[in-house]
Amino acid sequence: ILAYYRYAGMIASMALLINGLLIFSIMIFIQQPLTLPGLAGLVLTVGMSVDANVLIFERIREEKQKGSAPRMAIRNGFDRAFTTIMDSNLTTLIAAIVLYWIGTDQVRGFAVALIIGIATSMFTATFCSRIVFEIFEKLKRINLSMSDGVGFMKRTFLGAADINFMGMRTACTVLSGLLIVGGIAAVSLRGKELLNIDFTGGTGVIFQLQQPVAVDTLRDITKEILAVDQDGQPVQSTLVRIEKEPKDTVYSLITSISDVDYLSQMLVDGFAKKNSANLVTYRVRVLKDKSTASSSYHQHSATRKVRFVAFQDESAAAPESPATSATQAPNTNNQAPPPPQEAVGAPTDEMTEMVLEFSGSNDDSPGIAAADKGAKIDGPTLLQQLIDAAKAAGVELNQTLIEVTPEPLPTGWRSDDVAGFSTWLVKLPVSQDAADAVIAKLTSQIQKQPMWLSLSQIGTRVAGEMQQRAIGAILLSLVFIVGYIWFRFQKVAYGLAAVIALVHDVIITLGILAVCHWLAPYLGFLLVKIL
Repeated sequence: ILAYYRYAGMIASMALLINGLLIFSIMIFIQQPLTLPGLAGLVLTVGMSVDANVLIFERIREEKQKGSAPRMAIRNGFDRAFTTIMDSNLTTLIAAIVLYWIGTDQVRGFAVALIIGIATSMFTATFCSRIVFEIFEKLKRINLSMSDGVGFMKRTFLGAADINFMGMRTACTVLSGLLIVGGIAAVSLRGKELLNIDFTGGTGVIFQLQQPVAVDTLRDITKEILAVDQDGQPVQSTLVRIEKEPKDTVYSLITSISDVDYLSQMLVDGFAKKNSANLVTYRVRVLKDKSTASSSYHQHSATRKVRFVAFQDESAAAPESPATSATQAPNTNNQAPPPPQEAVGAPTDEMTEMVLEFSGSNDDSPGIAAADKGAKIDGPTLLQQLIDAAKAAGVELNQTLIEVTPEPLPTGWRSDDVAGFSTWLVKLPVSQDAADAVIAKLTSQIQKQPMWLSLSQIGTRVAGEMQQRAIGAILLSLVFIVGYIWFRFQKVAYGLAAVIALVHDVIITLGILAVCHWLAPYLGFLLVKIL
C-alpha cells in the first residue's frame, strides 16, 4: 500500500498501526484471551481496514481527476466512500454477532476479535485518517499523487473500452452452472469425509514417533491399523504431519472412531507390531529431594532420600481413663497386646513423600529442542496410575489420602484440574518399602504407555448439535443481511440478490474443497501444514 498509494499509503499504514493498538488495548481491558481463531479475526480485520482505505483513496483519485482542489478532493473522497464502508462493515458485523450468539468458545473468540476490529477499523479509517489528511493539507504538506497500475493494465490490454460484463452473461451463467453442479457432485461423493469430527463425531490424536517416518509411509501404516472399527465398519481417517523438530516425527490423526480409548489401544497394538514406527513413551524419574527438583534427579533404582511425616489418626477414639502424669509410674499389670502383623503396604501412620519427573523416551535424541523436552501428565490421570500400580504391586493404601500436586504449585490449581505438568509432588500413605514397590510398578507400567500430545473426542449427539448450530448461524446471518439491505435500500430484491450471490460463492468454495481431496497427491505442495 505504501508503494501504490505513496503518501496516502503512509497515512493508511499509520491508521493500521493505531487500529492494532486499539484492538489489543480493548481485548486487554475486557480480559479477552487472544486465541488462534481470534488471530484469524484480527487478520480479517486488517484486510477490511485496508479495503476501506482503498475505497477512500480511489474516491480521492476520482475527485483529483475531475480537477478538484486537494482539500475538496479529500472531503468528497471521504464522504463518498463513507456510506459504502459503513454498509460493508455493518453486514459483516451482523454475521459476527450471530457467530458470537450461536457459536462455540473458539468461534466466539473469532467473533469477539472481529467485532472489536470492525469498530476500531471504521474509526481509524474514516476519522483518524481524515484528521491526518486535513492537518497535512492545511500545512501545505499533502501530496495526493498515486500510482495507477490497474488503469495502466486496463489501457494496455483493453484500450479505452470498458469491460462489457453483461455481454458475457451467457458464458458466465454456463460456467457458474457447471461449477455449482460439479461442486455439489464432489461434496456428495465426499459425504461425511468432508466434515471434521466437530460435525460428525469421532476422535483425534496427536502423537510423536521415536524415529522420523515419511508421511506417506505412516499413512499406509495407520490405514492398515485402522482398517475397521469395533463394529466392523470401515474407518475414515486423516493423517497430517505437524511441522516440528525433528522432522517427520509429530503427526495429527483424525478418525471416525467414537471411542478414544479404543483408538489409543488400536494404535498401541498396531505400532507394537510395526518395526518401522515406534511411539514415544513415558519415562519416570524420582528426584532426590523436593529442594533439588530443578537440577538433581536419578532413576528409580538408585538410592534417594524420602521424607516421612507422622500424623495422628483423627478418627481414633480418646482414651477412657485420664492420662498419667510424667511422674506416675505406668501400670504394669495390663500387658500391651502384641502389634498385629501387617500386610505389605498396609495403612500405617507414615506418609512417604517424593517428587516424580516425567519425560519422553526420545528426550535424549538429537534434534529435540529444550522447550520440547519433558512429558506432561494431569493430576487425575496420575492419581489413577498410582492406584492401579498399587493394586498391581499388592500394596494396600487408603486412596483418599493420596496427594498429587504439581511442583512448583501453580496459583489456583485444583485437584480436578486436567492441565498437564512434568513434575509432581506425590504423597503416599504407606511406608518407604511399600512406596518403592508402587513407584517401581508405576515405572514399569507407564514406560509401555505412549505419550499422547493430544487426545480429543466428540460424541454423536454433540456433533449433531454442532451441525444444527452451524446451519442456524448461516441462516440467521442471511436473514439479517437481507433485512438490513431491505431497510437500507428500500427493496427486498437487493437483499435477496446479495444472499443468492453468497450462496453461489459458498457452493463453489465447498466444491473446490471437496475436489482438493483428489488433487492432493498431485498438488501436495499446496497442502496446508498444521503448526
